[in-house]
Amino acid sequence: MTSLPLPVSRKLAVEVIDARDLLPKDGHGTSSPYVVVEFDGQRKQTHTVPRDLNPQWNERLEFVVADNVTLEDEELNVEVYNDKRMGSPSGARKNHFLGRVRIYGSQFARRGEEGLIYFPLEKRNLLSWIRGVFDNWRMFDAAGNRQDYRIGKVRIRVSTLESNRVYTASYPLLRLLPSGVKKMGEVQLAVRFACAALLPNTCAMYAQPMLPRMHHLRPLGVLQQDVLRVSAIMLVSEWLERSEPPLGQEVVRYMLDVNWHSWSNRRSRANWFRIMGVVSWAFGLARWIDDIRRWRNPTTTVLVHVLYLVLVWYPELVVPTASLYVFLIGAWYSRFRPRAPAGMDVRLSQADMVDADDLDEEFDPVPSTKPAEVVRARYDRLRILAARVQRLLGDLAAQGERVQALISWRDPRATKLFIGACLVVALVFYVVPPKMIAVALGFYFLRHPMFRDPMPPASLNFFRRLPSLSDRML
Repeated sequence: MTSLPLPVSRKLAVEVIDARDLLPKDGHGTSSPYVVVEFDGQRKQTHTVPRDLNPQWNERLEFVVADNVTLEDEELNVEVYNDKRMGSPSGARKNHFLGRVRIYGSQFARRGEEGLIYFPLEKRNLLSWIRGVFDNWRMFDAAGNRQDYRIGKVRIRVSTLESNRVYTASYPLLRLLPSGVKKMGEVQLAVRFACAALLPNTCAMYAQPMLPRMHHLRPLGVLQQDVLRVSAIMLVSEWLERSEPPLGQEVVRYMLDVNWHSWSNRRSRANWFRIMGVVSWAFGLARWIDDIRRWRNPTTTVLVHVLYLVLVWYPELVVPTASLYVFLIGAWYSRFRPRAPAGMDVRLSQADMVDADDLDEEFDPVPSTKPAEVVRARYDRLRILAARVQRLLGDLAAQGERVQALISWRDPRATKLFIGACLVVALVFYVVPPKMIAVALGFYFLRHPMFRDPMPPASLNFFRRLPSLSDRML
């Protein structure tokens, strides 16, 4: 029994004319491109133009459109590749991906309305984002120049998704308003990253630079980058305004986080807590070492002594042991890895307990539209915050200047003591084996509290008495 094919009454014709300014991929400054077009499970390919960055194909590809297919619901995928067989005799390496274009059915031209249209090629990137929900007023004729209303935002980093796994979750749509965080609704998303797991090309993308080669050879200044960023926003806005449905410039600015650099007391506080979260492991390690030194758990301290002896006597085991330890930690944390992509975090953004005045300041444009008394109060508050940062920077500078003062002879007696101690250390290291010195220093550091003086060590007192340039500042 054979199944009858669907009746053919319509055809979709795609004319691939040419391309301009393609990226060189063959290692010789050129590319050998060809085009692959996919529609409704059908796949067709053009011929390869050898070594040409502005190739011309002039090919007509036809696809069968069944009667039960609605063109408005379909999409046409156009991908451009570099044929590696033109550059390498073996042809064993996989063809390079140059870019792709997705054309939706609502953009198809009917017979008699054909025209030449150039589409920008998009890249496939593991570090892309999925985000943005808006109320599109441009769907209505009476909307005029009214901007789209923000409903919420969801960010999903594609690199956090496992290959060929479907993630289905409901994400709240949150928006930060001058009155606080408001939940605008929920969106149900099903995300699947269709990619073979741990392919060489997929893993190699993590080692590729994020910016073009010319940026690293001749880097642009900050002002030039800002100008290019604004130009890119305008180009993307003009392109999306011609799409269906049209998207305004406010959508592009919101999705690209254009205002991320503007001052926000809430965001500064959130970044501070992010830094504390990053360095929390260092504080935990310091507390653990302090517990070892204080012999809170004698069994653990004795085991640390034994491990230290083994590593000192066999230093070739230090790197393998550290690598194995990191591997075990990573394997242990795999049990607690997130099962679904995370949405917007109100607590991380410090938006759950934010002050009303901070929100009012965050939404205040530049220049400010608030009364002079409000601006003066905010300025005084910012001065207090800046004074704390200034004091911290001064302390850091003083510590670095004390290190320089060890050999700068600004304090002659301290410099004589330091260089004399360095001479003694050099003689000791020339005479005594390094392993013996390492064992002695380690055991001295881990000695029992009954042999420890509660006062600060002499080396720390010596360092704190060194001069800095703070006493010469006005």
